[in-house]
Amino acid sequence: IARTEFLGPGSTLPVKFTSFEAKQAEAGIAIKWNVSDVFNHHYFAIERSTDGTRFEEIHRNNELLENGSSHSFNYLDRDVPVGTTLYYRIKQCDLDDKCRYSEIRRVSVSQKNEAMLIFPVPALDKLTVSYTSNKATDVTISIIDGMGRIVLKQKRPVTPGSVNIPVGIQKLMKGNFTLVLDNGTDSYRQK
Repeated sequence: IARTEFLGPGSTLPVKFTSFEAKQAEAGIAIKWNVSDVFNHHYFAIERSTDGTRFEEIHRNNELLENGSSHSFNYLDRDVPVGTTLYYRIKQCDLDDKCRYSEIRRVSVSQKNEAMLIFPVPALDKLTVSYTSNKATDVTISIIDGMGRIVLKQKRPVTPGSVNIPVGIQKLMKGNFTLVLDNGTDSYRQK
């Protein structure tokens, strides 16, 4: 069952969801969504439920978006109990405080291991590498440009558990890059 609302002739929705996924990652539930045709947008709220009907907001994105543009978003929900089923949806509200919801995504949560997530994407001058490790170790973070050249490389110590590693990218030229995190045993990549 779905509820629809007639917005009248010529009405424009604030965004068009082009994709939305929620799936288990090594460090929690990775939530990714893409939107296009942005118009009159105010904010996104990620909502989570344990029963698929009663949802609570777990994160809000208030990023200003340019009208007519397309954007990609990532969020990692780390506070997930193992052995449960969770439901996620994205609430989108416009500047007139009218809100709409994405489809609901269901995720069955199993065990946790090491993993990495990068946010915000895209980033202007700083990004955060969210990493969960099973042990204390040093990690090497490399940023690689489209030509395959390493344009930034940093070595950082991490402790067991979750850690957010800030990475300054203000000296990089605009463009698309790949971030590689190497813990000495495994490598994780994200574009």
